[in-house]
Amino acid sequence: MSQDGDNVNTSSRSVKLNSVSKPSQNLLQIWIQKHADLLANERKVEQDEARLLLSNCPPKQLERHGLAILGLGVLSISVGLGGKTLIELERPIAFHSSSTFPPHQLRPGDIVQIEDNSIDPTQQGGKSAKGKSTKSKTNDGDANHTADQGLGGVIFRVTDTKIIVAASSKGLDPSDLPARIKVVKVANDSTFDRMEWTLTRLAKILNISVKTAKRSFDAESSDDEEAADQDSVVIPSTATNSGQSSTLVPTLVGQTAPTWRNWPEEEELRLFNENLNASQIEAIKFALTANDFALIHGPPGTGKTTAVAEMVLQLAIVHQKRVLVCGASNLAADNLLERIVSKGGDVLKRSHIGITRIGHPARVLQSLMTATLDYQSQHSSEGGLVKDVRKELESALSSMRPKDTAAGNKSTSYRGQASSKSQKLRGSERKEKREEIKLLRKEFRKRERGLLRAVLQRASIVVSTCHGAGAKQLDGIDFDVVVIDEACQATEATCWTPILKAKQDGQLILAGDHLQLPPTVKGYRHSQFKKHSGNPKRNSEGKEKEEKSAEDSKSGDDDAGSGSGAEEEEQYSSKQVIKRTRLRPPQSLETTLFSRLLGMYGQGCKVLLDTQYRMNEEIMNFPNSALYENKIKAHESCAKIRLADVEGYDIGNSEEEETDNAPIVFYDTAGCEMYESRQSEEDAGSGGKASIFQFDSRANLHEVELVAQHVELLIKNGLAPEKISILSPYNLQVSALADRLRGSKTSKDSKDAIRTAMEKVAIGSVDSMQGMENEVVIISLVRSNEQRNVGFLAEKRRLNVAMTRAKRQLCIVGDSDTIAGAGDEYLKQWMAFLEENAMIEPVIV
Repeated sequence: MSQDGDNVNTSSRSVKLNSVSKPSQNLLQIWIQKHADLLANERKVEQDEARLLLSNCPPKQLERHGLAILGLGVLSISVGLGGKTLIELERPIAFHSSSTFPPHQLRPGDIVQIEDNSIDPTQQGGKSAKGKSTKSKTNDGDANHTADQGLGGVIFRVTDTKIIVAASSKGLDPSDLPARIKVVKVANDSTFDRMEWTLTRLAKILNISVKTAKRSFDAESSDDEEAADQDSVVIPSTATNSGQSSTLVPTLVGQTAPTWRNWPEEEELRLFNENLNASQIEAIKFALTANDFALIHGPPGTGKTTAVAEMVLQLAIVHQKRVLVCGASNLAADNLLERIVSKGGDVLKRSHIGITRIGHPARVLQSLMTATLDYQSQHSSEGGLVKDVRKELESALSSMRPKDTAAGNKSTSYRGQASSKSQKLRGSERKEKREEIKLLRKEFRKRERGLLRAVLQRASIVVSTCHGAGAKQLDGIDFDVVVIDEACQATEATCWTPILKAKQDGQLILAGDHLQLPPTVKGYRHSQFKKHSGNPKRNSEGKEKEEKSAEDSKSGDDDAGSGSGAEEEEQYSSKQVIKRTRLRPPQSLETTLFSRLLGMYGQGCKVLLDTQYRMNEEIMNFPNSALYENKIKAHESCAKIRLADVEGYDIGNSEEEETDNAPIVFYDTAGCEMYESRQSEEDAGSGGKASIFQFDSRANLHEVELVAQHVELLIKNGLAPEKISILSPYNLQVSALADRLRGSKTSKDSKDAIRTAMEKVAIGSVDSMQGMENEVVIISLVRSNEQRNVGFLAEKRRLNVAMTRAKRQLCIVGDSDTIAGAGDEYLKQWMAFLEENAMIEPVIV
């Protein structure tokens, strides 16, 4: 196929691509070096921010902002994959009124430190419990991490009442863990290490050089080896192609154009899921006929994951392909795995096609347990080879820490002394036991490595996160097809990790929505963060200008059109089609591979899912017209749904009937002087330290009360609190909402039952709710000021996520004067839409 915008026929559509100029070696050099530089900057920002937070914020403030959990006790210690020591922690009821964790941001895969709960780094100079800093190696698929203090680890699993940390084996002595500890989130170097290593491999394939900031991850080293720390690593331009994907990689960088085969007219697509609509079937055919790559564009609620699951089954069962299925997050990977197993589990078993989930599952459902690598390795025919060593290792670890010091033992004093006569090992006996543990762990890893390889070799479908695809277990295993779900939430460098697992003639399929939130990037505001945190007394107008400038740089266009996908959005909001004719160096890590390919090759390389099954069509109308050119239609199963249809919900004949049942409700605070604030009451008493969190966060306590009022109304009418979600773009407002609804005051006529029910309502940031949904979603916009500054609300993709989570009712609380007066045309259109279509609820001052 030529590079001149030729047409290619697939089953029933014509694929027309933009003309793309072949990039020179110099352009490729600039492109990949720009990626490396952006990664280096992002790494530095995260490290600086984490260091600043840990050294300047008291532990209670860290917990309040979701970056730590305090007052934990050790419940158990066991051995996991790779010989990792799994430390299970809980909140002892001896020190807490509830065993449930407070709201937090700790997720599986996050790097954390386990520290003595009594140590306050702001008072102790950042020392560990023993008065010295420690260096530890954590393992998230064999990545290294150096911590300044405490015991390093990776969160393996989190529930409402328990957290399991996979601790480093380096320097670990379970007997040294204090009775009361805290877990603190720190910067995750392992992610950057792997992305930089991936870039060096890609540079070899493209026969160019790249200089990275650091190379602490070495794909050739063993688990026990520390990779050499270097200031930089240069891959020479004379490096030879390593053999990966000789056709796919050139297509992805614009050296050759992608092509599609014709779908045979006589061939029928025999579906495993017979409930797919026409656009989903077309998307599957489009992807299956791609010789190189294909994009599946799935707007909110259009069944993207369902379509991708069917496509994976088609590839593995019908076409006998080995498929690497990746999600941008653990949640995305597990959601896709659940769909694959639920629709094709029986067929996979009958066809003797294996499916394996590797990495840290965000939530392993009972139905998915048999698909995890951990389960399959333990229950395989070769599993007996490691069981005996595992038992010996766990026994040795247990002997290093007396059993009755466990957090759940009521006889424990929680001051580091057990009530029984069980004592810690000491002296030579202790040294011998440590040597025994070291040898047992080495033997365990050796046997386990062979076991895991055997399990994975039998799997035709391997599911992981994009980052997890770089795990050592997959070294040397090639795949016919790589599928990445939620590809618009992953940085391009992250996507290249699984891509380089494809065979020379491999295919790539990306699914996502570039009009929803991109991956979270902090580097764009690094300079503003430093300025603000260093001078908290600057006037509010100056702060607003800094914030606005930072957010403009985050979401603004650039001459290359690759800043954040903004130009791709314009293709939906106007008739003008923007064509890129060459590879463009990224201006931000927010530029995803999905967006870049769509911008480079045009609409011809993607297929749109056009039927949504989530929301009432009135809720759908604004995002559909503003972003999707009215190409999305509501399926008849959801088009007319309303709250009154929910079993148990009774609006009666009250005067509030319209508000109770309206698909869109708007509490407009314009003219009420319900202004935002930059800090909570607790932060106000923390001096300058609170400014670390205040830089990009706001709260509006007036809106908190309006939200609580609406929640109480819904619950009184019989709506289950689990069917309500509350969102806000600002973490400080999320914290204020949690304080108000969880255990705090309700209105005077409320009963205890309503108070208890309100505590069960889901509360979170807009970013954390992407991919989720609920019957009712309430959005607190927060921003209300005389300057008409809207901050993060200027990011239309963030609002698109927020307003498309609701099924039956979308409730918005905000100041229309501030939002519409900000000078943003999108926000102005939204306020006009609400005025015309929403049930406007009066706000009484």
